[in-house]
Amino acid sequence: MTATLEVAGNRSFVTIARVDGWPVDPHINPVMRQHPTLRRLPAQIDGDHVHRFTDNARLGVEAFAPYAKLPVAAPLPNDLGSFRDFLRTVAAEFNIDGADKLQAPDWRVML
Repeated sequence: MTATLEVAGNRSFVTIARVDGWPVDPHINPVMRQHPTLRRLPAQIDGDHVHRFTDNARLGVEAFAPYAKLPVAAPLPNDLGSFRDFLRTVAAEFNIDGADKLQAPDWRVML
C-alpha cells in the first residue's frame, strides 16, 4: 500500500514524499553512502518505509523526477499492523490533520 504527497509541477504532479506499507520487495538506498547526512539510513529496508522530502531533497531536484522515484527511504520506527496504523503514519509523515480518520475501503470488492 502506498500513499503519495504530490505538488503541481509544470505539466503534471510531482511526488515529493511517499509512505510504503507492506512492500513486496525490499527498498535499496543506492546513494546513501555518497551523502554524509544520509549515511544514517540502512542500505536495505525489508519492511515498511517512508520516502521523506527532506532526505530526498539532499540529492537535488533529480530525486523528484519520475524515473528517480524518490530514491532515499527510511524505515518506519514500528511495523504497520493495520490500515489504521498506515493512516496514522501517513497523517504524521505528511502532517495532515484528520488523515487517520479516513474510513477503510471495503476490501471485499477486491476479492
